[in-house]
Amino acid sequence: MENISLKHYTNAELLAELQILVSQERTLSLKVIAFLREIRFRSLHLEMGYASLFTFCIVELKYSEAAAYYRLNTLDIVDELPEIKQAIETGELSMTTLSMVQSACKAKKRKTKIKVSSEDKKNLLEKVKGKSKKQTEAILHQHFPELQTAAKPETEKKLSDDLTGVFFNADPELMKKLKEIKDLTAHQNPSPSYQELFHMMSDYMLDRIDPMRKAQRIARRQEKRSIRLTEGMRTEQVGQEEMNEKEQKRSLQKDPKRTSSHEDSLLQPAEVQHKVQNPLEA
Repeated sequence: MENISLKHYTNAELLAELQILVSQERTLSLKVIAFLREIRFRSLHLEMGYASLFTFCIVELKYSEAAAYYRLNTLDIVDELPEIKQAIETGELSMTTLSMVQSACKAKKRKTKIKVSSEDKKNLLEKVKGKSKKQTEAILHQHFPELQTAAKPETEKKLSDDLTGVFFNADPELMKKLKEIKDLTAHQNPSPSYQELFHMMSDYMLDRIDPMRKAQRIARRQEKRSIRLTEGMRTEQVGQEEMNEKEQKRSLQKDPKRTSSHEDSLLQPAEVQHKVQNPLEA
Protein backbone atom coordinates (compact mmCIF):
# COMPACT_ATOMS: atom_id res chain seq x y z
CA MET A 1 0.00 0.00 0.00
CA GLU A 2 1.30 3.44 -0.94
CA ASN A 3 2.33 5.55 2.03
CA ILE A 4 0.26 8.72 1.65
CA SER A 5 0.87 11.81 3.74
CA LEU A 6 -2.28 13.84 4.34
CA LYS A 7 -0.85 16.41 6.74
CA HIS A 8 -0.83 19.18 4.16
CA TYR A 9 -4.63 18.94 3.66
CA THR A 10 -6.83 21.43 5.42
CA ASN A 11 -9.90 20.03 7.18
CA ALA A 12 -12.16 21.16 4.37
CA GLU A 13 -9.87 19.71 1.70
CA LEU A 14 -9.59 16.42 3.57
CA LEU A 15 -13.38 16.01 3.78
CA ALA A 16 -13.90 17.08 0.17
CA GLU A 17 -11.26 14.64 -1.13
CA LEU A 18 -12.74 11.82 0.93
CA GLN A 19 -16.19 12.46 -0.54
CA ILE A 20 -14.71 12.19 -4.03
CA LEU A 21 -12.95 8.93 -3.19
CA VAL A 22 -16.11 7.42 -1.69
CA SER A 23 -18.07 8.37 -4.80
CA GLN A 24 -15.37 6.79 -6.98
CA GLU A 25 -15.47 3.69 -4.76
CA ARG A 26 -19.22 3.28 -5.37
CA THR A 27 -18.74 3.71 -9.12
CA LEU A 28 -15.92 1.19 -9.03
CA SER A 29 -18.15 -1.26 -7.15
CA LEU A 30 -20.68 -1.06 -9.98
CA LYS A 31 -17.89 -1.72 -12.48
CA VAL A 32 -16.89 -4.81 -10.48
CA ILE A 33 -20.53 -5.97 -10.65
CA ALA A 34 -20.52 -5.44 -14.43
CA PHE A 35 -17.34 -7.49 -14.81
CA LEU A 36 -18.75 -10.29 -12.66
CA ARG A 37 -21.89 -10.29 -14.81
CA GLU A 38 -19.80 -10.75 -17.95
CA ILE A 39 -17.70 -13.49 -16.30
CA ARG A 40 -20.92 -15.33 -15.48
CA PHE A 41 -22.36 -14.78 -18.96
CA ARG A 42 -19.24 -16.26 -20.58
CA SER A 43 -19.03 -19.06 -17.98
CA LEU A 44 -15.39 -18.09 -17.64
CA HIS A 45 -15.28 -19.24 -14.01
CA LEU A 46 -16.30 -22.74 -15.13
CA GLU A 47 -13.58 -22.80 -17.78
CA MET A 48 -11.09 -21.93 -15.05
CA GLY A 49 -12.21 -24.93 -13.00
CA TYR A 50 -14.38 -23.14 -10.41
CA ALA A 51 -17.67 -24.84 -9.60
CA SER A 52 -19.48 -21.54 -9.01
CA LEU A 53 -19.04 -17.80 -9.34
CA PHE A 54 -19.13 -17.63 -5.54
CA THR A 55 -16.06 -19.90 -5.32
CA PHE A 56 -14.37 -17.84 -8.06
CA CYS A 57 -14.87 -14.65 -6.01
CA ILE A 58 -13.41 -16.23 -2.87
CA VAL A 59 -10.45 -18.12 -4.36
CA GLU A 60 -9.54 -16.06 -7.43
CA LEU A 61 -10.51 -12.55 -6.26
CA LYS A 62 -9.68 -13.11 -2.55
CA TYR A 63 -13.03 -11.79 -1.29
CA SER A 64 -14.33 -12.96 2.07
CA GLU A 65 -17.39 -15.18 1.92
CA ALA A 66 -19.59 -12.32 3.17
CA ALA A 67 -18.15 -9.86 0.61
CA ALA A 68 -18.67 -12.36 -2.22
CA TYR A 69 -22.22 -13.06 -1.02
CA TYR A 70 -23.10 -9.34 -0.96
CA ARG A 71 -21.70 -8.72 -4.43
CA LEU A 72 -23.46 -11.65 -6.07
CA ASN A 73 -26.77 -10.76 -4.45
CA THR A 74 -26.27 -7.19 -5.65
CA LEU A 75 -25.51 -8.52 -9.14
CA ASP A 76 -28.81 -10.42 -9.20
CA ILE A 77 -30.93 -7.51 -8.01
CA VAL A 78 -29.21 -5.00 -10.34
CA ASP A 79 -29.84 -7.34 -13.27
CA GLU A 80 -33.52 -7.36 -12.40
CA LEU A 81 -33.78 -3.64 -11.57
CA PRO A 82 -31.00 -1.77 -13.41
CA GLU A 83 -32.55 1.58 -12.46
CA ILE A 84 -31.27 1.17 -8.87
CA LYS A 85 -27.68 1.82 -10.01
CA GLN A 86 -28.15 5.53 -9.40
CA ALA A 87 -29.17 4.86 -5.78
CA ILE A 88 -25.98 2.81 -5.36
CA GLU A 89 -23.83 5.60 -6.77
CA THR A 90 -25.40 8.18 -4.45
CA GLY A 91 -25.06 5.89 -1.44
CA GLU A 92 -28.80 5.63 -0.79
CA LEU A 93 -28.52 1.85 -1.22
CA SER A 94 -25.49 -0.14 -0.10
CA MET A 95 -24.48 -3.63 -1.13
CA THR A 96 -25.30 -4.82 2.38
CA THR A 97 -28.86 -3.48 2.15
CA LEU A 98 -29.36 -4.81 -1.37
CA SER A 99 -28.07 -8.22 -0.34
CA MET A 100 -30.42 -8.35 2.65
CA VAL A 101 -33.41 -7.55 0.44
CA GLN A 102 -32.40 -10.09 -2.21
CA SER A 103 -31.78 -12.75 0.43
CA ALA A 104 -35.24 -12.15 1.96
CA CYS A 105 -36.91 -12.37 -1.45
CA LYS A 106 -35.14 -15.67 -2.17
CA ALA A 107 -36.18 -17.01 1.23
CA LYS A 108 -39.78 -16.01 0.51
CA LYS A 109 -39.71 -17.96 -2.76
CA ARG A 110 -38.17 -21.04 -1.12
CA LYS A 111 -40.73 -21.07 1.67
CA THR A 112 -43.90 -20.17 -0.21
CA LYS A 113 -42.94 -21.17 -3.79
CA ILE A 114 -44.07 -17.67 -4.79
CA LYS A 115 -41.60 -15.31 -6.46
CA VAL A 116 -41.51 -11.72 -5.25
CA SER A 117 -42.45 -9.52 -8.19
CA SER A 118 -40.08 -6.89 -9.52
CA GLU A 119 -42.60 -4.19 -8.64
CA ASP A 120 -42.90 -5.41 -5.06
CA LYS A 121 -39.12 -5.60 -4.78
CA LYS A 122 -38.79 -2.07 -6.16
CA ASN A 123 -41.26 -0.73 -3.58
CA LEU A 124 -39.35 -2.53 -0.84
CA LEU A 125 -36.08 -0.95 -1.95
CA GLU A 126 -37.70 2.48 -1.75
CA LYS A 127 -38.55 1.77 1.89
CA VAL A 128 -35.00 0.75 2.84
CA LYS A 129 -33.20 3.63 1.07
CA GLY A 130 -30.84 5.37 3.47
CA LYS A 131 -31.74 2.96 6.28
CA SER A 132 -29.24 1.28 8.60
CA LYS A 133 -28.77 -2.48 8.72
CA LYS A 134 -30.90 -2.75 11.87
CA GLN A 135 -33.66 -0.58 10.38
CA THR A 136 -33.60 -2.67 7.20
CA GLU A 137 -33.98 -5.86 9.23
CA ALA A 138 -37.06 -4.42 10.93
CA ILE A 139 -38.62 -3.41 7.59
CA LEU A 140 -37.98 -6.84 6.10
CA HIS A 141 -39.42 -8.56 9.17
CA GLN A 142 -42.57 -6.46 8.80
CA HIS A 143 -42.79 -7.03 5.05
CA PHE A 144 -42.17 -10.80 5.29
CA PRO A 145 -43.72 -11.91 8.62
CA GLU A 146 -43.88 -15.50 7.42
CA LEU A 147 -40.08 -15.62 7.31
CA GLN A 148 -39.62 -14.49 10.90
CA THR A 149 -35.82 -14.23 11.21
CA ALA A 150 -35.11 -15.61 7.74
CA ALA A 151 -34.40 -12.09 6.49
CA LYS A 152 -31.46 -11.80 8.89
CA PRO A 153 -28.24 -12.34 6.92
CA GLU A 154 -26.04 -15.28 7.75
CA THR A 155 -23.09 -14.44 9.98
CA GLU A 156 -19.72 -15.96 10.64
CA LYS A 157 -17.28 -15.33 13.47
CA LYS A 158 -13.64 -16.35 13.68
CA LEU A 159 -13.28 -18.41 16.85
CA SER A 160 -9.68 -19.52 16.37
CA ASP A 161 -7.15 -20.18 13.63
CA ASP A 162 -8.88 -23.48 12.88
CA LEU A 163 -12.53 -22.78 13.70
CA THR A 164 -15.20 -20.38 12.44
CA GLY A 165 -18.62 -20.07 14.01
CA VAL A 166 -21.40 -19.92 11.40
CA PHE A 167 -24.94 -18.81 12.17
CA PHE A 168 -27.93 -19.18 9.86
CA ASN A 169 -31.64 -19.77 10.20
CA ALA A 170 -32.85 -23.28 9.43
CA ASP A 171 -36.54 -23.59 8.56
CA PRO A 172 -38.54 -26.76 9.41
CA GLU A 173 -38.10 -28.13 5.89
CA LEU A 174 -34.30 -27.94 6.15
CA MET A 175 -34.30 -29.54 9.61
CA LYS A 176 -36.42 -32.38 8.24
CA LYS A 177 -33.94 -32.94 5.39
CA LEU A 178 -30.99 -32.93 7.79
CA LYS A 179 -32.70 -35.52 9.98
CA GLU A 180 -33.40 -37.73 6.96
CA ILE A 181 -29.74 -37.55 5.93
CA LYS A 182 -28.71 -38.46 9.48
CA ASP A 183 -31.04 -41.49 9.44
CA LEU A 184 -29.89 -42.66 6.01
CA THR A 185 -26.21 -42.45 6.98
CA ALA A 186 -26.57 -43.84 10.51
CA HIS A 187 -24.72 -47.03 9.47
CA GLN A 188 -21.62 -44.89 8.84
CA ASN A 189 -21.96 -42.59 11.85
CA PRO A 190 -24.85 -43.22 14.30
CA SER A 191 -24.93 -39.66 15.63
CA PRO A 192 -22.94 -37.16 13.54
CA SER A 193 -22.39 -33.60 14.71
CA TYR A 194 -23.57 -30.80 12.42
CA GLN A 195 -19.95 -30.18 11.47
CA GLU A 196 -19.53 -33.83 10.42
CA LEU A 197 -22.88 -33.74 8.63
CA PHE A 198 -21.98 -30.67 6.60
CA HIS A 199 -18.54 -32.10 5.80
CA MET A 200 -20.22 -35.20 4.42
CA MET A 201 -22.79 -33.27 2.39
CA SER A 202 -20.14 -30.88 1.06
CA ASP A 203 -17.91 -33.76 -0.08
CA TYR A 204 -20.89 -35.45 -1.71
CA MET A 205 -21.80 -32.31 -3.69
CA LEU A 206 -18.23 -31.37 -4.61
CA ASP A 207 -17.58 -34.88 -5.94
CA ARG A 208 -20.42 -34.31 -8.38
CA ILE A 209 -20.06 -30.66 -9.40
CA ASP A 210 -16.33 -29.92 -9.11
CA PRO A 211 -14.67 -30.70 -12.49
CA MET A 212 -11.30 -31.32 -10.82
CA ARG A 213 -12.75 -33.83 -8.35
CA LYS A 214 -14.63 -35.55 -11.16
CA ALA A 215 -11.39 -35.97 -13.12
CA GLN A 216 -9.59 -37.32 -10.04
CA ARG A 217 -12.44 -39.76 -9.36
CA ILE A 218 -12.35 -41.03 -12.96
CA ALA A 219 -8.56 -41.42 -12.77
CA ARG A 220 -8.82 -43.43 -9.53
CA ARG A 221 -11.52 -45.62 -11.05
CA GLN A 222 -9.41 -46.32 -14.14
CA GLU A 223 -6.38 -47.11 -11.97
CA LYS A 224 -8.37 -49.61 -9.90
CA ARG A 225 -9.76 -51.19 -13.07
CA SER A 226 -6.23 -51.52 -14.46
CA ILE A 227 -4.99 -53.12 -11.23
CA ARG A 228 -7.88 -55.61 -11.23
CA LEU A 229 -7.21 -56.45 -14.87
CA THR A 230 -3.50 -57.01 -14.19
CA GLU A 231 -4.23 -59.18 -11.14
CA GLY A 232 -6.77 -61.16 -13.17
CA MET A 233 -4.21 -61.84 -15.89
CA ARG A 234 -1.65 -62.97 -13.31
CA THR A 235 -4.17 -65.27 -11.66
CA GLU A 236 -5.10 -66.74 -15.02
CA GLN A 237 -1.44 -67.31 -15.87
CA VAL A 238 -0.74 -69.03 -12.55
CA GLY A 239 -3.85 -71.17 -12.99
CA GLN A 240 -2.76 -72.20 -16.48
CA GLU A 241 0.70 -73.15 -15.21
CA GLU A 242 -0.84 -75.25 -12.44
CA MET A 243 -3.12 -76.98 -14.95
CA ASN A 244 -0.17 -77.73 -17.22
CA GLU A 245 1.78 -79.20 -14.31
CA LYS A 246 -1.14 -81.40 -13.25
CA GLU A 247 -1.68 -82.54 -16.81
CA GLN A 248 2.00 -83.42 -17.07
CA LYS A 249 1.86 -85.47 -13.88
CA ARG A 250 -1.25 -87.34 -15.04
CA SER A 251 0.45 -88.10 -18.33
CA LEU A 252 3.46 -89.61 -16.56
CA GLN A 253 1.27 -91.70 -14.30
CA LYS A 254 -0.58 -93.15 -17.30
CA ASP A 255 2.66 -94.01 -19.18
CA PRO A 256 5.42 -95.13 -16.72
CA LYS A 257 7.78 -95.89 -19.65
CA ARG A 258 8.05 -92.15 -20.25
CA THR A 259 9.33 -91.55 -16.74
CA SER A 260 12.95 -92.26 -17.49
CA SER A 261 13.11 -90.14 -20.59
CA HIS A 262 11.09 -87.48 -18.87
CA GLU A 263 13.50 -87.42 -15.94
CA ASP A 264 16.38 -87.19 -18.38
CA SER A 265 14.73 -84.20 -19.96
CA LEU A 266 14.60 -82.55 -16.54
CA LEU A 267 18.30 -83.03 -15.82
CA GLN A 268 20.43 -79.93 -15.50
CA PRO A 269 23.18 -79.44 -18.15
CA ALA A 270 25.93 -80.61 -15.73
CA GLU A 271 24.05 -83.82 -15.01
CA VAL A 272 23.49 -84.44 -18.70
CA GLN A 273 27.22 -84.01 -19.36
CA HIS A 274 28.05 -86.44 -16.54
CA LYS A 275 25.76 -89.11 -18.01
CA VAL A 276 27.30 -88.67 -21.43
CA GLN A 277 30.88 -88.98 -20.07
CA ASN A 278 30.05 -92.04 -17.90
CA PRO A 279 27.70 -94.23 -19.93
CA LEU A 280 28.65 -97.37 -17.93
CA GLU A 281 27.39 -95.78 -14.75
CA ALA A 282 23.95 -95.52 -16.29
